[in-house]
Order: sequence, then C-alpha cells, then structure tokens
Amino acid sequence: MTPIIMLTAAMSALGCALMVSQFAMKKETEAHMMRGILVLTIPVAVVIINTIAVTAERDLIWDAPFTLHVLTGGGFFLFASLALAYGYKTMEHGTAYRAIHAMHARIACAFLASSLALGAVVYWVRHGT
Repeated sequence: MTPIIMLTAAMSALGCALMVSQFAMKKETEAHMMRGILVLTIPVAVVIINTIAVTAERDLIWDAPFTLHVLTGGGFFLFASLALAYGYKTMEHGTAYRAIHAMHARIACAFLASSLALGAVVYWVRHGT
C-alpha cells in the first residue's frame, strides 16, 4: 500500500469517525458545526489527493465499481451539502428545518458508507490485496 493510499485511508477513517460523532454527540453547538464542515471538507481533500495520485500514473478506469463509487460519492457530497445548508437554516429559523437537516445527514451517511465500501472494492479489483 502506497503512502498516498495510507494517508487518504486515514483521512477517510477520520471523516467517518467525525460523521458518526455528529449523530452521537450534542447538537446545536459550535463543535457540531465545525465537525459538520470537516465531514464535508475532508472527503474533498481525499478526492483531490487520490485523483492527482492516480492520474499521475495512468488514466482513470471507468469500470462498474469505480463508476458506482463516484456516483455514491457524489450522492454523499450532495446530501452532506444539503445537511450543512439546512443546519445553517436551523440556526437561523429555529427548529423548523431540524428534521430536514437530520434526514439529509442520515442519507449522506449512507452514501458515505456505500462510497467507502465501493472504494475498497475498487482498490481490491486494481491491486488484488
């Protein structure tokens, strides 16, 4: 496993831990807001690092596992962004948007888990380990 893969795997694990902590820890705090921002920005950094590392060696291979990984990753970014936006609206307007914020966060979590699992499949298909 290359140092880049190890770095992005560790960053992904951190992102997952932060995502899980969002559900487990106290809501409506500054820490909750900061974790929410990190939950969205860490995967952006992972995507950038992995894309640069892979395309420096070869072109992207758009087979089924990679395509599904990209699509579920896109779903994560969409719903995490919506959760962030509705979390902000909840701060502005009280509890009216809380349920929508929570729903988007749960959907984002499911997409994140799917994308990470598919990312592991992609790695296994490419490297066999």
